[in-house]
Amino acid sequence: MLAIATGAHAQAAAPTAPAALPAADATPAAAASPASPEAAGVGEIVVTAQRRSQRLQDVPIAVSVVGGKALATQGITSSRDLATIVPGLVQDQKAAAPLPYLRGIGQNVSIPGIESPVVTYVDGLYLVSPVSGNADLGDVEQIEVLKGPQGTTFGRNAVAGVINITTRMPSYKPEFQGTFDYSSYDTKQIKAYGSTGLTDNLAVGLAVSWRDQGDGWGRNTYLNIPAFYSNSLNIRGKAKWQPGSRVTVVASGFYQHQNSDLGSFSLMPGTIAVSSGVDYTNSGFYNTINNNPIGFVGTGAGGSVKASIDFDWATLSDQLGYQHVHAESFSEGDFTPDPRLLLDQNFVDKAITNELLLSSKGDSRLSWLGGFFFLHQDTTNYYQQFGKALPGNYVLINARQTTNSYAPFANVTWAFLPRAHITLGARGTFETRNLLDSNSVSATGVVTPVPDGSIHYNQFTYRASLDYKVGPVMLYGSINRGATAGVYQLSNPGLPPLKPATLTAYEIGAKSELFDRKLMLNVALFDYDYQNIVVTARSPTDGTTRLQNAAKARVRGIDVDFTAHPVSRLTLSGGFEILDAKYTNFPAASIFTPNPLGGNIQSIADVSGDYLLNAPKFSLVATAIYTIPTPIGKLDLSGNISHKSAIFFNVNNNLKQDAYNIENASATLTLPGDRYSIGVYAKNIGNVHYNVDMTRTAIGTSHLPGEPRIVGVRFGVKL
Repeated sequence: MLAIATGAHAQAAAPTAPAALPAADATPAAAASPASPEAAGVGEIVVTAQRRSQRLQDVPIAVSVVGGKALATQGITSSRDLATIVPGLVQDQKAAAPLPYLRGIGQNVSIPGIESPVVTYVDGLYLVSPVSGNADLGDVEQIEVLKGPQGTTFGRNAVAGVINITTRMPSYKPEFQGTFDYSSYDTKQIKAYGSTGLTDNLAVGLAVSWRDQGDGWGRNTYLNIPAFYSNSLNIRGKAKWQPGSRVTVVASGFYQHQNSDLGSFSLMPGTIAVSSGVDYTNSGFYNTINNNPIGFVGTGAGGSVKASIDFDWATLSDQLGYQHVHAESFSEGDFTPDPRLLLDQNFVDKAITNELLLSSKGDSRLSWLGGFFFLHQDTTNYYQQFGKALPGNYVLINARQTTNSYAPFANVTWAFLPRAHITLGARGTFETRNLLDSNSVSATGVVTPVPDGSIHYNQFTYRASLDYKVGPVMLYGSINRGATAGVYQLSNPGLPPLKPATLTAYEIGAKSELFDRKLMLNVALFDYDYQNIVVTARSPTDGTTRLQNAAKARVRGIDVDFTAHPVSRLTLSGGFEILDAKYTNFPAASIFTPNPLGGNIQSIADVSGDYLLNAPKFSLVATAIYTIPTPIGKLDLSGNISHKSAIFFNVNNNLKQDAYNIENASATLTLPGDRYSIGVYAKNIGNVHYNVDMTRTAIGTSHLPGEPRIVGVRFGVKL
C-alpha cells in the first residue's frame, strides 16, 4: 500500500484490533480525527477494501490510499494523474476514456459495451462505462487503489483491481471552499464545494468543477487549429438524511460534460505514412496533420440512493443506482491529410444497478457480510466510417447489446487465534448478454442485418487469505480468482463474441508499522495466471480495431511501498514495483513490422515470451510533503517523482516508450486563519516528451503524447 494521509485521514491513536470498525457504512475516514502537525507517527488510515471499515494495516490486500488533502497539496486534479503517485498504476487513454493498468493487467481499447478490468467505484456506485472513469477529483475525501482480483466483494471485471473513490459527506455546519487556477496553454479551472444543514437531520453538499483550455499543446498544421486540448464541466451533489438514530439515507447525483482530443492519435514524428500512394510526415511532438478535426464530446449523468439501517448485530444497506452516458468520438484510421478513413462512433450507455448488503457489527471473532448485486445495462452504438478506403466511401454499423447480471456474494473472516485470521469469500455471477437490432448500411442504402444473438456466462470467483500478526508486522497469504464478462463487439457485431478472461492470483505479503509508527512499510509478492486474454487485432483491409481471445500470460512481481514521518511536519511516501509480465501462449498474433518504404507490413507471428502491454519491468514513485510555519502563514511544499522503465505498446514488442521520469512540485501558502491561500505548481518540470500509447497500422505509426510541462498558479478561499 501507499498511504498518503493528512488532515481528516490521519489519527495518532494506538493500533486497534483487526476487527471491523464500528461504522461499517460510514465514510472510510469518518472515524479518524485530525492529527497535530507535531504528530510523531504515521496517521491512522481507515479503508473499505473489504466492504467494511477497517484499519489499512489490518487488511490482507495490497492497497494504495490517498487522502483528499494530499491530492490537493500535490495538484492531483484528475484520475489521469493518479499514475504519478500510485505504484504499479499505468494510465493509457483512448478518446476521453482513461484505461488504467495495474500490475500489467488492463485493456487498451475503448469500445462501447466493453468494460475495463480495473473497475471504478464512486461512493459505492459501479461505473459501467470507462468514459465515466475520467473523474474530476475536486470533492474527493479518499481514493483507495486495490491491487489484484477483487471479484468476491467488488464483482465482475475486477480482475486487475479496483479504484474506489469516496467523495465528501455533507456537513451540518455551513462550509465553503473554492479554488481558481490559471496555468499553461491558457487553462482556467474553477473548483467549488459547499455544504450546509437544511434541518437538524438533513445536510446537503454541492461540488462544481469547470475547466477551459484556451490553447492546445500543439497544432493541427494541416487545418491550422489547436491540437490536444481538454474542456470539462463536472457537477456532483450529495444529501444525507437521518430520519432516525438507526437509519441513514444518502442520495447523490452527478453530471459530466467533456470536450477533448487528448485521447486522439497523430502520426508519429520521424516516421513515414503511406496513404493512396503518397508519403506523409509529421513534425512536432504535439502536432497533427489530420484532414478532419478529431476528438471526443461526451455527457454523463446519474446517481444513486443508499439507505442503511443499523441493528445491534448488523448493518443492512441497499443502494439503487442509475447511469446514462452519451458520447461521440471522431478519429482517423490514417492520421494523414488523405481522406482515406474517418471514424465516427456515437454511443449511448444506460444502466441500472442495485446492491443489497448485510454486514456484521462489533468486535466478535467472526465478522461477515453477504449481499446481492443486480445490473441491467443497455448499450447502443452507431459507428459511421467515411473515406475512400471503403466501398462507396461510406458504411454505417448499428449495434445494440443488453445485459442482465445477477450476483450473490459472501465474505467471512474468523479470528481463530488472538493474532490470526482466515478470510473466505465467494461470488457467483449469472449473466446474459443479448445482441439486438444490429446491421450495416452501405453507401447506397443497402441494409445487411446481423442475426440477433444471446450469450450466457456463469462465473464463480473466490478469495481465501490467512494473516498472522507478529508484533508490529502482519504477515498474510492469499489466493484470489477474478473474471471479466463475455461481450459482443459492438463496433463489429458480426464477429464472434468475446469469452470471459480469468485471472488466478497468488500473493504473500507483510504490512508493518515500525519505529513507533514513524514508518509504515509494506511488501507484497504476487504470481498471476491470466487466461483467455482479450487482445487487439487490426483489419487488413480498413485498419479498424477488432478483438479476440487469443492469449495466456504469467505475471510475477513485487510491490514495496512506504509512508514515513521521520520528523514533525514532514511526510515521505513512495513505492516501487518490479514486474515480469509475459505471454506464455500466443501463437497467432496479428503484428506489424515497419516497411522501409513507409507504413507497416501486417503478418501473423508467435509472440509467446514477449512482454504484455503497459507493463514496465520497474516503476517507482516518491513524494515528499513538508509544512513550514512562517510569520505570514503556513507554507506547504510538495515534490514528486515518477519513474517508469520501458513500456511496450504492441504484442511483438517493436513499439515502445523508453524509460522516463516525471517530476512535479508545488508550494502553497495558507494565510493566518486558514481562509485564503495562494500556490504555484509545476508538472513535468523537465518537459519530458513521452508517449501514453502508440499503435501501428498498414498506413503508418501513430502516437498519443503525454502531458507537457504545465506551470500554474492557484488561489483558494475557505469559509
